[in-house]
Amino acid sequence: MKEYIKKLSEKQSLTLGEARDAMSQILASATDAQIAAFLICLKLKGETSEEIAGMAIAMREAAKKIAPRVNGVLI
Repeated sequence: MKEYIKKLSEKQSLTLGEARDAMSQILASATDAQIAAFLICLKLKGETSEEIAGMAIAMREAAKKIAPRVNGVLI
């Protein structure tokens, strides 16, 4: 997380892969302070479409898969 926060604080954009990894770390093990620093630096730099896409990919990968049923029928 530290390397991503540093890069953002230097006004450098993250690659899609870096943004994906950063979000994976946020979802798994980042501290509240790291999350806050990451988001503040990202906001100050300005988000790129590549960063947003990378973070969205990580969130979709971490999402729980469900198979909803109504009256026993898969919907």
